[in-house]
Amino acid sequence: MRYLLIANPISGLGLARSQTDYVLRWFRARGQEIDLALTRCPGDAEVLARKAASEGYDVIIAGGGDGTINEVLNGMAGRGPKLAVIPWGTGNVFATEMGFPRRLASVCRMILQGQAEALDLGIIEGRLFLLMVGAGLDAYSLRQLEGQGLKRRLGVIAYAIAAIRAFARYSFPQIDLEFEDGRRDSGSFVLVSNTSRYGDIFSFTPRATPLDGLLDVFVFQEKGRWQTIFLVLRYLVRFLADPNLAAPPLGLQRTRIYKTTGVKLSSRQTVYTQVDGELDRGLPLSIQVLPGAIDLIIPARKARRFRRRL
Repeated sequence: MRYLLIANPISGLGLARSQTDYVLRWFRARGQEIDLALTRCPGDAEVLARKAASEGYDVIIAGGGDGTINEVLNGMAGRGPKLAVIPWGTGNVFATEMGFPRRLASVCRMILQGQAEALDLGIIEGRLFLLMVGAGLDAYSLRQLEGQGLKRRLGVIAYAIAAIRAFARYSFPQIDLEFEDGRRDSGSFVLVSNTSRYGDIFSFTPRATPLDGLLDVFVFQEKGRWQTIFLVLRYLVRFLADPNLAAPPLGLQRTRIYKTTGVKLSSRQTVYTQVDGELDRGLPLSIQVLPGAIDLIIPARKARRFRRRL
């Protein structure tokens, strides 16, 4: 087997830089051929993955956070190799969602065993995503981090600082939705999910699975700071009690969840979006699902759990 590790050396406050040699030694000690390619700037991982997909590698390993995974799958999706992940990022929503082992050796062993599932992807006007698209306050929070280097210096604390800044300034503009079957709705926050996790603890779309050929769309139909605080508390209480429970009736928040193959988002005001945890273009957007678009190595028990949801 031929492996290529595409690693973002600054992921996880430099965690990737300190562990890449271990990964290379681990695979080579087991008779595997593995090469290393380090990224230097945003977009490098996509370019490297596209090149690797045409060079006969069997597995491309994305070493970094959710943003690195997103770049790699955009470079290689539909081109043959399997995708694997080593979670070295500041935020590792995908690894949390999939129940990845905590020990690096166990992650390497899972990759070597090579059990891949054909997972769905979402697509936004040619750009692929694995996890989610968020429109509203969460993306506006990421906007507060731009050009300040806080994420690189402070890691996850930077997200909390950005959220506080955003919460004080945000005006909660209306977002309009039009589904492919003609249904319409509107809200101040929209999350289009391919998987169930939103960050390490929240799950606005607990029934979402990347094996059903559908996207789960969460719509927060109210607006304002107090209603948003109640929304966060509502889902935090659910997580602490039991992530599988329906959200408790805390406050008067109106929310809806739809399953769809596609949705268009628009607004009369400026609304920022995030894709797989990275700030992206603003509205309008047209989003569709691509069933079974990427062969991705995940823990076998998680694949079985996904199938039970179908």
